Amino acid sequence: MTMIIWTFSVLAIMSSYTIGNNRVIYRFLARASNKILGRHVEASSETAEHHEGEDRDIVLLGFHRIAAALIANFASDRPELLARTHIIDCNAEVAKVMKEKSVKFSYADIGEAEVLEHTHHGMPKLVISTIPDSLLKGINNMQLLKTMKEVWPHAKHVVTADTRRSASKMYAAGASYVLRVEQLCAAKLHNLVAQAASVHEQADNDDDDDAADEIFEIEKSTDMQFKRGSTRMLSVV
Repeated sequence: MTMIIWTFSVLAIMSSYTIGNNRVIYRFLARASNKILGRHVEASSETAEHHEGEDRDIVLLGFHRIAAALIANFASDRPELLARTHIIDCNAEVAKVMKEKSVKFSYADIGEAEVLEHTHHGMPKLVISTIPDSLLKGINNMQLLKTMKEVWPHAKHVVTADTRRSASKMYAAGASYVLRVEQLCAAKLHNLVAQAASVHEQADNDDDDDAADEIFEIEKSTDMQFKRGSTRMLSVV
C-alpha cells in the first residue's frame, strides 16, 4: 500500500510539470523518434482541394482572432487572396471553415522547422504570425521569427509583439514588420477622433451633430459588415 501511495504521489508531482510543457516534450520525442526510426517528418493536412501549380504564397502560422479577421477582410475586399493563403495550425476545427473559403489548411506544429518545411513547399512571399506571446504555448514570436528565417529566408516575415521593447528586439532580429495591437487600435481611434474634431471645427452647430453622426455610422456599418463575415471563423478560435 505504501508503494502505491508513493507511486501516485510521484505521478501527481510529475504531471504538474509535464502538462505545462506538453508541447515541448512532444517536439523532443517527435524529433528523437524520427531520428531513431530514420523516417522523414510528414505533416498531416486537411485542406481545400489543392490543384497542381496552385500558388500559396501567403503563409499564416497559427490561427486566432487577428488571422480570422484578416481572412474575413480578404473574403470581403480581396477574395482572390484566399486562393493564395495557406494556414498552418494545430486546431483541426479551423480546417472545416477554411475549406468553405478555398483557403488551404494544414494541421501541424508551427514551432518545428522540419515540420514546416515539409508542410509548405516552395518559397512564400509572406509568412505571418498574428498570435501574441500571451496566447502561444511552448513558443514565442521571437522563436517563430527565427524558424521563419531558417525555413523561408527570402520571404517577408511578420510577427506580433506585446510590448515596444519586444518589437524592437524582433526588428533587430530581422523582422519585416511587427504587429502591435495597441498601436494599430490607437491609430484607428486617432483617425476617428481627428475626423470628428475636424467636423466640429468646420461645420455650423446645426450641421455638427449630423456630420459627426455620419462619420460614426460609416465606421459602425463597416464594423458590422466585418462581424457578419467573421462570426463563424471566430467561433472556432
